[in-house]
Amino acid sequence: NIGALTTLQSIASSRIINDKFQMLGIACNKIGSPQVRNMGTIGGNICNGGPSQDSVPSLLVLGAKLKLVSLKGERRIPIEEFFLSPFQTALRDSELLTMIEIPPMPPRSNGCYQWLTKRTEFDETLVGVAILMTLDSTGSTCQDLKIGLCSVAPTPIRARGAEGVLRGRKVENRTIKEVAMVAAEETKPRSRAEYRRRMTAVLVERAVNEVWHKIRQTIVQG
Repeated sequence: NIGALTTLQSIASSRIINDKFQMLGIACNKIGSPQVRNMGTIGGNICNGGPSQDSVPSLLVLGAKLKLVSLKGERRIPIEEFFLSPFQTALRDSELLTMIEIPPMPPRSNGCYQWLTKRTEFDETLVGVAILMTLDSTGSTCQDLKIGLCSVAPTPIRARGAEGVLRGRKVENRTIKEVAMVAAEETKPRSRAEYRRRMTAVLVERAVNEVWHKIRQTIVQG
């Protein structure tokens, strides 16, 4: 569990986070400047509700739940249900986000976060892609795939159509390219639509390949 007031820098430099959920550490390390990461919190990044919040795609694929507390009690909702429209969230009046709960990743799973910025590392993300993949014991067939995207739709989204393309199938270059193209088709960019779709396909293909090879290496090493 991660407290909502945990700074982005604390997450980015956490040994536990980088050991268990490396993609989240990488995403948090991408946000803003060192000054921003030392002052900004994970809860603030989520509750901003913007389409291009870098921490969110990783939390989407990790199946994170948000603990929301008010004087009336508390509730937990999947992070996927938290974003309603640009900068509008499911947070009710007088509610506070207090905790982000992340379940353990399944065996033979790994993930990564890939992004493209407008001009410099401090600029808004044009496309953000988080991948979480689980392989079978042979390392050749995809048991599960989750794809989280930001800055390519009115809210952060899961590319569920693209996920289904690879699930239960052999992982190879042809199927990875198919996943990438379907993911691009699922986007609904606010601007620079053609470019964002094209780069979504590029980053998804790159990310799936990276995760596939990481898991296979782990299996080989035993």
